[in-house]
Amino acid sequence: MGETMTTQASEGLGKFAAAMAKAQGDMGSALKSSRNPHFKSMFADLASVVDAVRGPCLPTVSPLCRCPPQTATRSASRHA
Repeated sequence: MGETMTTQASEGLGKFAAAMAKAQGDMGSALKSSRNPHFKSMFADLASVVDAVRGPCLPTVSPLCRCPPQTATRSASRHA
């Protein structure tokens, strides 16, 4: 209960935030092309959302995102 939580951010967070802001400005709305029969409404399915996001994000955001490498220790701790 008495633990304090610290947050770490990479030095590139400012670049990532700027790229996300640019991508968000370039994004259009996802098309509401699927129907929910229960509520008699239309909604944007995952494919529509991905289509709306992919174009603007690829040139600016994707190169800035890197996943940490998988290590045996890290994998083992997840499944323990």
